[in-house]
Amino acid sequence: MAHIAVRHLIKGVAVVVAAMLAALMAAAAAFGQQPSPAELRSIFNKSDTNNDGHLGRLEFLSRQTEVFFFTDADRDGYLTVVEIRRLYPLTQSDFEATDRDGDGRLSLDEFLGAASKDFDQADKDRNGKMNFEEFLASIQAK
Repeated sequence: MAHIAVRHLIKGVAVVVAAMLAALMAAAAAFGQQPSPAELRSIFNKSDTNNDGHLGRLEFLSRQTEVFFFTDADRDGYLTVVEIRRLYPLTQSDFEATDRDGDGRLSLDEFLGAASKDFDQADKDRNGKMNFEEFLASIQAK
């Protein structure tokens, strides 16, 4: 039972990473390219609103809130698998792992809950902040 729960948690985190990458790489993807390290650095720096060289949880979740609303094409306050797939390939089972109430759409709360778990996974040194190397590694791992 625990094995299944862990697998669904990991898949839920994949949804957040998918959406994050979708928003962060939309322009590059339109041209069939992955963002360069310099572009990823620029994205990181724009997310680092207090300019301390790290993304704190609040900065990260603030950026994820922007990602959510960017991805919400019909502006109904929910993300569907179709909306996410417009920008990033995603399996139905990965989407369902994050859809805690099973209504076929992600609320901001569901999305940010998974984003918070993704932050925890990326914060390898457990200092409550994500440096650029941790940010880059979390993107490259997906």
